[in-house]
Amino acid sequence: MSFADTSLDQKLKLHQMDNILKIICWFYVLSAIEAATLGASCNNTVLCTPTVETCTSNVCECGFDYFNVSGECKSKTRLAPTITNITSTTSKILVYWSHPSSYYDLLSNYEVTWKANGSSGGSSGLLEKTVKQYTVSSHLMAGQLYIVNVITHAYRTNPATNIVVNSSDATIRLVPQYPGYLLTRECDFAHDNLLLKWEPPVETFVTKYEVRIDGITYTTTDFFPMLQINGKVFLPGWRYKVRLITVSGTTNVKKSLDKNQWIRTTPTRPGPPTNVKCLVDQLDISLEISWTAPTNPNGVIVQYQININPGKMDQANITSVATKKIVDNLIPEHVYSFTVRTINDAAESIRISDPSQAVSCKTKAMVETTLKPQTSTVMQSTVELENTDTVLAPNITKLTSTTSKISVYWSHPNTQYDLVSNYEVTWKVNGSSVETSGLLERTVKEYTVSRYLIAGQLYIVNVICHTDRSNPSSHTAVSSDDASIRLIPQYPGYLLSRECDFSHDNLLLKWEPPVDTFVTRYELRIDGKTYTTRNFFPMLQFTGEVFLPAWRYNVRIITVSGTDNVKKSIARTRWILTISTKPGPPTDVKCVVNPLDTSLDISWIPPINPNGVIVQYQININPGEMDQVNISSTSTKKTIKNLLPENTYTFAVRTINNAAESISVSSPSHEVSCKLKAEIETSSKPQTTSAMITTQSETNETGLIPIITDLTSTTSSITVHWSHPSNHSELVNNYEVIWRTEETSTESTGLLDKSVKQFSISRYLMAGQLYIVNVIAHVDITYVLARSAVHSMDATVRLVPRYPGYLISRECDFSHDNLLLKWEPPVDTFVTRYEVRIDGKTYATRNFFPMLQFTGDVFLPGWRYNVRIITVSGTDNVKKSFGITRWILTISTKPGPPTDINCAVNQIEDSIEISWKAPTNPNGVIIQYQININPGNHDQKNISSGTTKKIIKYLLPEQTYSFTVRTINNAAESIRVSDPSQTVSCQIKPKANDSTALPTMTMTTSKVNTMSKATLFPPETSTPQITNTVSKATSWPPVTSTPQIKETVSIATSMPPITATPQIEDTENCKCKSSGATIPTSPINALLFALIWIPAWIIQKIDTGAT
Repeated sequence: MSFADTSLDQKLKLHQMDNILKIICWFYVLSAIEAATLGASCNNTVLCTPTVETCTSNVCECGFDYFNVSGECKSKTRLAPTITNITSTTSKILVYWSHPSSYYDLLSNYEVTWKANGSSGGSSGLLEKTVKQYTVSSHLMAGQLYIVNVITHAYRTNPATNIVVNSSDATIRLVPQYPGYLLTRECDFAHDNLLLKWEPPVETFVTKYEVRIDGITYTTTDFFPMLQINGKVFLPGWRYKVRLITVSGTTNVKKSLDKNQWIRTTPTRPGPPTNVKCLVDQLDISLEISWTAPTNPNGVIVQYQININPGKMDQANITSVATKKIVDNLIPEHVYSFTVRTINDAAESIRISDPSQAVSCKTKAMVETTLKPQTSTVMQSTVELENTDTVLAPNITKLTSTTSKISVYWSHPNTQYDLVSNYEVTWKVNGSSVETSGLLERTVKEYTVSRYLIAGQLYIVNVICHTDRSNPSSHTAVSSDDASIRLIPQYPGYLLSRECDFSHDNLLLKWEPPVDTFVTRYELRIDGKTYTTRNFFPMLQFTGEVFLPAWRYNVRIITVSGTDNVKKSIARTRWILTISTKPGPPTDVKCVVNPLDTSLDISWIPPINPNGVIVQYQININPGEMDQVNISSTSTKKTIKNLLPENTYTFAVRTINNAAESISVSSPSHEVSCKLKAEIETSSKPQTTSAMITTQSETNETGLIPIITDLTSTTSSITVHWSHPSNHSELVNNYEVIWRTEETSTESTGLLDKSVKQFSISRYLMAGQLYIVNVIAHVDITYVLARSAVHSMDATVRLVPRYPGYLISRECDFSHDNLLLKWEPPVDTFVTRYEVRIDGKTYATRNFFPMLQFTGDVFLPGWRYNVRIITVSGTDNVKKSFGITRWILTISTKPGPPTDINCAVNQIEDSIEISWKAPTNPNGVIIQYQININPGNHDQKNISSGTTKKIIKYLLPEQTYSFTVRTINNAAESIRVSDPSQTVSCQIKPKANDSTALPTMTMTTSKVNTMSKATLFPPETSTPQITNTVSKATSWPPVTSTPQIKETVSIATSMPPITATPQIEDTENCKCKSSGATIPTSPINALLFALIWIPAWIIQKIDTGAT
């Protein structure tokens, strides 16, 4: 009989017997095994202590996580240090830890390690065991998150082991560097489409940026240093304070200090003035026009324009601070119409507003002038001015001003001071209303005005003496004489380099106007010479060859306010460099035949008009097998070797400067010809040298030769070390160090003291250049030797080149398939080529031009690359500069579509879950995905870039939907949306007839035998009579037969509704009832259920062949 044919009871008994036999076997095995002690022998029957010890080479030793102390295994965690504090700056991590609480005497060293995820990290090396803190300052990047560990090193001798125990991981993020300046030339300051771009922080991991504009915070979507705000969020012509903050990380977030800058939105057309009125002047035939400034000035109001009709007068322009104007010399009893326009500082084509509403006024007939008392607006109550009280008028003794304040000083009245009750200071601009200090104490003799002032504006100041008399009762206000003073104007802003033209023959300078300042004109002092603008526009253009090309000029810009009582601001000083142009050719080219037959010396004078920085010279030789020869810019001579005897050569020299490549080479100089001598035997006649005092003889004086022991260089100095002569050193009077290049004349230190053994050369040097250095020992002239100057052997050394300048972003092309990088060349450096390391891969330029172009798909679009540019000098004895490190971002292109689109119908019948994988070629930063659904009432859905799935709800049952997904990245708007992915279709499940709610669980005890239909198994053809059976309302595989039982146990799980319902006759013991199945609620029943049902289910699995 097979196992499948056995009854349920028999199967349960077999299983119980099997378990009992297993337990007995395990007890037997454990009782036969002996436990070995630490250090004892071990084998298959003699085991070490579990978990703590291991059997190594048949000897019990402490396990990996334990160490041996006096024959006992102790956990290594007892040796672990505890990191107590960890802090960071932009370039350092400070780690503090405490010693282990026990076994400190076993420690030998500490070690601090740190790494960023995915990087190799760094180590402090071994530290003394007494150390409790360490500062990490290498292999770090600002803004990056690092995992820091402190490691304990302990050495044990019995057995010899090296114990290494790590502390718990501590994470710390370095503070990011703050961003650079706004790239004003790439920004758009339109009020309705503000675009800000700025320099990214140097060597910083950036997640995003916060931009706070007048206290309101905006956030970039990624690490791109730019922010665009669409819509009329800002006011035109308004000055905003911008704070740029670098944000690093999404967890353990760190923010940089803020970079504060001011911006001003572009002014637009102003609105017209409002509330235009005219009042008839009762004293003579004139009209006073007044108005209110526009609610939308859209910039700084420069002035107003009054149009009068009819009349002989043209339009009248008045200053921006005045909102009224008295129009005189009108015709009596005549009607005049007035309109007023606003003029602001916008572009000339849009700076004048539409006219205000017209107002008409009629002048009166001429009347006699009467001396009626005038009312004063500067008093708190209307008072009558008494001319008889002039003795009470205060005297203004001093009046000073700054850009924002007026200080007024006055003296008390000479007589009747006891009548004074208060003082009052008033100030106004001609044509505007009066401002007042309010009443001041009678003892006050000075006051500082700091409200309602504009820098550069002229103000009329008065001091009023208020008196109160009781007999008769009266209030008198006596004013001082008018005193006028102009505030000092603010100095202008920075040069707007992007809007300037630095051509030497068409120089155009534009700068930011000063803030809140009345400007009449500007003065520009360029290298001491003064130029003046015609008006208040912040620009000045020069036509004609006023300046030299490629010349550095000092520019000082000064604000001038007023035509009388003129005040000038402090100067804003800047340096400009005019653009280089085509250089002139060298002059006075000469050639000299050397005593050696096969060489010539060519010399020349630099051009009178280099028109830029001379990079090098180019020598053209004709005829001959040699190509043109390029030499450095500091050399004005060259030895041409390996020429043919008795041959005539023609030479011309060209200048190469730092202008644009198409115009950087000059015309050739005048040609010069030289003929070599006929070949002669080599003469053994001694050569002369300018570095020696007398002619050398053939005598060998090696004993007096100084030996150069060390020769080092930096970018600007050479340090020479030498030893004194081995013989007759007492005969040395002085030393001398000389140096030269192959093309230049020799330079000398002059005579040095005989005790000197080293010297640092810092004159007449060029970074990156190769120099030949000699040390000369000057000996006593009375010595029997034939010469008095003994040279050391030639020693060559190349100065370290300077590192290159910044990338010139405007001239670069960051296309991934046509990357062009241009950078500023290093200053005063001999350059052979450049190395450009992009993400660790090295590329080299062909020559000294500071540019490198890649053609083809070498780089990924929208990818961030680390670029290090290194200056390389020389082809032998090569020296390289430090690398200047920059980050570039290739331009994003059209993204690829998502892949592996899947759809799955959820248990809830009206929804589908769409999932996909990100494209293999995102070609930029993925911003979001777009899901297109067809058919249905749903429009396309956009979801965030971090999500690659979406649940679509509220769909129609039994309806087939098709889906496509598109990628949207940060490329230009016209190409940022990918093609659609492949289409995937899903059909919604039909709705069930009964409720979709989960059935509740019910326990039922039946009094009669019945066939349980609460199962998902198909009916069988024959049903054997079995006492106990189990009804399973689950989705398990079907069995071949379904028995009938007296007591039915039904489990209702979260499955779809069951089609058949059990027949229940007695529900007395039920707590709940469902159309589904039942489950026992009694603990005894539950235990019986587990003991009976679980083995039965396992047997059923065996019977049905399930794995």
